[in-house]
Amino acid sequence: MKAVQGPQHRVAILGFPRTGTNYLASSLGSLPDVTFHTEPFNPSGVHLAHGSRNALKAERDADPLAFLGRLERECATPILGIKLLPNHAPQVRRRIINDPGWRCIVLFRPNFLAVHSSQLTATRTGVWAQSGNAAPVQAPLLHFEPKRFLSARESFRQFYDEVLNG
Repeated sequence: MKAVQGPQHRVAILGFPRTGTNYLASSLGSLPDVTFHTEPFNPSGVHLAHGSRNALKAERDADPLAFLGRLERECATPILGIKLLPNHAPQVRRRIINDPGWRCIVLFRPNFLAVHSSQLTATRTGVWAQSGNAAPVQAPLLHFEPKRFLSARESFRQFYDEVLNG
């Protein structure tokens, strides 16, 4: 009997930055039957379950849907997971949302001001995730910029409109 290639189950975490996507992806990725690619479609690099593989960036960027197929074919566990943020391959996001073979977990933090200030803090400090052993980061003083806030709020709204309405 021929072994089945690829995962039996596929799950995608869809969310805006600073909504808990890192924590959930890390938690799921720690399970033994799960291969969870943290950010395979991040424009700055290819972040897979077992580290960054930036040598794959050209292949991924040339055909993101084919690269998704490669991740599926090469998955050696029963469950494959990926995380997708707003700037991660919109065509892949649309495919996953519309494919009944994928289950989507949508993380939403309703207080956009908290999302925005957390994003500004992470950008300014360079600390995107806090581990239990790390010393707490002193939150910097942030200045409210209405145009930047409104632009980010519109991106937030558009992302969730697309995710929730297909």
